[in-house]
Amino acid sequence: MLKSTRWSLLIGLVLLGASFGWSLSKMFPVWTYTNFYVPWYTALTTWLLGICLLVWAVMFRQRMKPENRAHRVHPIVAARTAALAMASSRIGSIFVGTYFGIMLYDLRNYSNSAAADQVVICALTSVSGVLLMVVGMWLEKLCRLPEPPAGDNTSIK
Repeated sequence: MLKSTRWSLLIGLVLLGASFGWSLSKMFPVWTYTNFYVPWYTALTTWLLGICLLVWAVMFRQRMKPENRAHRVHPIVAARTAALAMASSRIGSIFVGTYFGIMLYDLRNYSNSAAADQVVICALTSVSGVLLMVVGMWLEKLCRLPEPPAGDNTSIK
């Protein structure tokens, strides 16, 4: 039985990602003699992922309503959606942390136009990571099955 994702796990992944992003930004110039660059399409791609996941969650929620018997969700689709929800909340928290760490490192050179662009791109990517994280948690909650009654002995052995 899968356990639902805890917020403490996501916060830990954000902190781990932030330390990774900061370290990568600090060490990249030492390794390659160039500054670490985050392209603009990184933010665009993560926003697109977040919006697609949000659309899927709204459609999935509509199909999970009890009065919608004609177009119910197949159980395997619900299981795959739950796996997608868990993965998106975790990868979203890693995105938030990593790009937030890169953004914090680039804030020290904010007067430089390239660093200012990096800060904006990393901020947009971090916010889209928050969208992925929150929508993933919501979608995971939608996929949750009700607990069986306490006296029910019909479990499969």
